[in-house]
Amino acid sequence: MSERDMRTGSALVVRSMADEAYNTIEVLIIRGEIPQGSMISEVTLSKTLGIGRTPVREALQRLVRERMVTPIPRQGIRVNAVDIDQFLEGLEIRREIERVLFEIISRKACRWQRRLLLRLSERMAQAADTADINLALETDRQFKQIQIEISDNPFLTMAVRPFHAISRRVYFTEARTPVRKLATSISEIMKHCAHGDTDAALSTNDKIINALIRFGIQSRERSAARANNSLSPDPKVNANDVQRLSSIAYNQIEDRIIAGRYRGTEKLSEGRLCEDLGLGRTPVREALQHLAARSLITILPRRGVCVVNFERLDFSGLIEALRPLERMLALLVCRNASPAFRRYLLRTSALLKSPRDICRSDVAILLDRRLEKLLVRVADQMYLQDAIVPLHSLLRGYLNHAQVGISADILIVFSEVLDAVATGKEHEARLKVEQLLSEIVYVVRADVD
Repeated sequence: MSERDMRTGSALVVRSMADEAYNTIEVLIIRGEIPQGSMISEVTLSKTLGIGRTPVREALQRLVRERMVTPIPRQGIRVNAVDIDQFLEGLEIRREIERVLFEIISRKACRWQRRLLLRLSERMAQAADTADINLALETDRQFKQIQIEISDNPFLTMAVRPFHAISRRVYFTEARTPVRKLATSISEIMKHCAHGDTDAALSTNDKIINALIRFGIQSRERSAARANNSLSPDPKVNANDVQRLSSIAYNQIEDRIIAGRYRGTEKLSEGRLCEDLGLGRTPVREALQHLAARSLITILPRRGVCVVNFERLDFSGLIEALRPLERMLALLVCRNASPAFRRYLLRTSALLKSPRDICRSDVAILLDRRLEKLLVRVADQMYLQDAIVPLHSLLRGYLNHAQVGISADILIVFSEVLDAVATGKEHEARLKVEQLLSEIVYVVRADVD
């Protein structure tokens, strides 16, 4: 066996152990064996689970990304309370993403994957009949895993995972037994996907989301009743110097990756980045973890940091994942924007329409991170922000790397998106978002050809 094969095998073992650690910790949190508000540590979990610290660390990083836990500097890691309001807000976004996901699954699943979906459907039906919450939890986890495998789209996976995580947690925390009607619907959607019936799968998914909304509202009422008898709120995590510096490090490293100063063909080290940025190792290390979570880098244990190779980026998959998220972003901004922000969007739109040669400033307006931050802030949905911001970063990097020129047509359509959002025309905004993404795809393919 070659040294390369040995390294690959070792990486697969670590990944498998990290998945095992993640699944185990998540189940412990969901079942309440690790209570909400409690503090946990990497060392304690490693000893308790009998798993090494590296896979436990990876599992905790994923749980942080999915907002199940929060690291508290110099104290440990706090298990977050279930936020049913955020769960309810995220369901409409999940609905849009899963429309894309289930269409892909119904179309792309191979024969053995369809057989597995049918077996999972039977198991979920059994869990509903027998009120076996452990069986329901494990079956749901396997269903989510096969969705990831069939879609074969890491961007879509990255977008949907936090919504799945909070849904599992709320559902299995609040439901003493599987809700029969909901579990039966999940069983049905597995069956529809297995049979390739996209329309039935999407229709059933709408029923599932609606059932989850009703379930969430009922759970919120129960939580409010319990809160009258207890409890102190979660302690607030104050921003500190390390967090501010890690944010600076993140922005600067991201800018350099997008600008091509750090390329996919080279490996970086913490030491070099500290020297380049003039920052200490702690903020740089935290920034690298965030960049890895957003697929801009890959952290290779004991070998450094590998920057994303934009030449190998699945552009079609990226656009596919962006479509439902961009539609929801436009919809939420339509609903939430203040009069002042609407005026700002109209001014930006007018600037895009002004007759002048296409230049670098147009690209900056279209892809500027500050405008993105304003839009997601107005949308006021943290899970949407978690899903869409990383994909925007990858899109910026891809377009810059490919040296794609921003055409007048793209600028015009983008200005029309802003006009529709500013005037609160929800349907038109969603249509214009689709048109904008289609224009970007057309320009990219034209440049490649």
